[in-house]
Amino acid sequence: MGWVWCCAAHWPETSILCSGGWDSKVQMWNLEDIGLQPLGQIRHTSAVLSLTMPEANVLISGSYDKVTRCYDLRAPESPCFSAKSHQKPVLCLQATDNFIISGSDDKTIAIWDRRANREYKKIPVPSSVLSLHYGCGQLRAGCFNGSIYSYVGDDFQLVESSDRHSSRVTGIYQDLGMTVSCSTDFTIKIAEACTEPEVMCSLECSGCQFTGLDFDGSCLAVAGSGSSSNTSLWLYSATKT
Repeated sequence: MGWVWCCAAHWPETSILCSGGWDSKVQMWNLEDIGLQPLGQIRHTSAVLSLTMPEANVLISGSYDKVTRCYDLRAPESPCFSAKSHQKPVLCLQATDNFIISGSDDKTIAIWDRRANREYKKIPVPSSVLSLHYGCGQLRAGCFNGSIYSYVGDDFQLVESSDRHSSRVTGIYQDLGMTVSCSTDFTIKIAEACTEPEVMCSLECSGCQFTGLDFDGSCLAVAGSGSSSNTSLWLYSATKT
């Protein structure tokens, strides 16, 4: 048994939820069953710290042992491939049709070419990378130092850095209209999705260090720890002017 550290799903295309934790396992669950019935486990050699499901039957994991692994959930007994692009634990993941993107405690972002099955690029970052989000042709990285770094294009060139938070950026999301980030500084900040963005809204929760977020365009879910430990939901409403 161990702490659950990460979760991933590709709902509604698949009813499988995957959770990873410090017991060095990925547990698969059936979302369609009341009570989350277990479907099976995928054993790892160390703690599972990050997961993503870019497709219905594809699971990518990042572990304390510095390895990124890709599994076909129809035959999850062994990984389709594994990559050791980092010198320290893999803390966050994103994936596109062409790339697997991993952030690490070693202060780098690794870009893995899924088609060529090789490392495409390694990006040095000033601080440990705790959260990633890829969307609209941009990669955003939230870091231990409270900064957010933005990269664009197939060559992932740095175009912006923003000291938006005073502590660790533990979750990040972006679309064409905004960037949402959460931090252990007790804040969630919603900023413009542009160069030199202004913060449009700041949500605060005294005693709650935010540890991760997800946003589907209408509902923002944020997990927290501390004296006000909980999972909070906010409904987003766009106001026309």
